[in-house]
Amino acid sequence: DPRSGLRFRPTFEPGFWGSFSADGMVPRRDGSIRWRMRTMGMFEPRPGRVADRSPIARFLMIQQDLLDLLEKARTRGIEGARVTSTLGPILRFKAG
Repeated sequence: DPRSGLRFRPTFEPGFWGSFSADGMVPRRDGSIRWRMRTMGMFEPRPGRVADRSPIARFLMIQQDLLDLLEKARTRGIEGARVTSTLGPILRFKAG
C-alpha cells in the first residue's frame, strides 16, 4: 500500500537486538539453552480458573485470523515499522 509509507523487501535482516534475543534462545548442540527466559507472572496461566473450553475455541479463531493476516503480509512491506514489546515502550523491535 503506497499510502502506508512502508517498503516491501522479500528478505528480512534483523537488527542487533533482534538477532541477540533470538540467538540467545537457540539450543546448543547438547540441548542446553544459553539464555533462558522466564515467563512474567502476569502472563502465567492460572490453573483451575477456567472450567469451560470457550477460551480454546477463541484462541483457535484468533490463530486462524493470524494465519490469514500472514498470508496477506506476503505482498505487503513492513520495512521501517517498529513493534513495542509486552514489557512496554522500553523495548521496540523492527518489524521488517
